[in-house]
Formats: sequence, C-alpha cells, structure tokens
Amino acid sequence: MLAATPTQHYEALAKRAAANSHVIDCLIGCYDQVGFHEMKSCVNRTGGTVIMADSFNTSIFKQSFQRMFVKNPDGNPTTLERRGNHLIMFF
Repeated sequence: MLAATPTQHYEALAKRAAANSHVIDCLIGCYDQVGFHEMKSCVNRTGGTVIMADSFNTSIFKQSFQRMFVKNPDGNPTTLERRGNHLIMFF
C-alpha cells in the first residue's frame, strides 16, 4: 500500500478536526522549511488563523499575535450583541 502524501495527510486531519469542532491556527516564525502549503487545508477547513513572519521576534509577528487575544471591554457593544470581556475575534 502506498503511503499518503503530506497534503492528503493534512486534508484527512483537517476533516477530523472540523468534524470535532476544533480550530487549527498556524503561527509560523520562518518562511522556509515550514511546509505550510501542505498544511493550509487544516487552517482553511477549520476556520483557523495564520500568522507568518520572518521571525518570531519581529514586531509585526508580535503585534499580530497579541491582536488575536484582544478583548472587548465591558459595555462596548459589537454589531452582533453586547459581548462584555470576550475576545473580539470570537474564538
């Protein structure tokens, strides 16, 4: 029996994750040797987020990472409803 390609492996993983209501995020701190092309179905199928930068130490990576966890302060309504102290990105 032939082994599955990396893309097929990640597509099967994405299908399992989505069926179990899991979200897969990719935080990538280098451009080469990551294999994100093969993993992109995991992020796409589960509604995840990708943050990719040259290094984990770059300011754009740090700002993007911190922005994932910004909370809506109490009393400020969103367009959907009042979400006191919940994550703005609705994770």
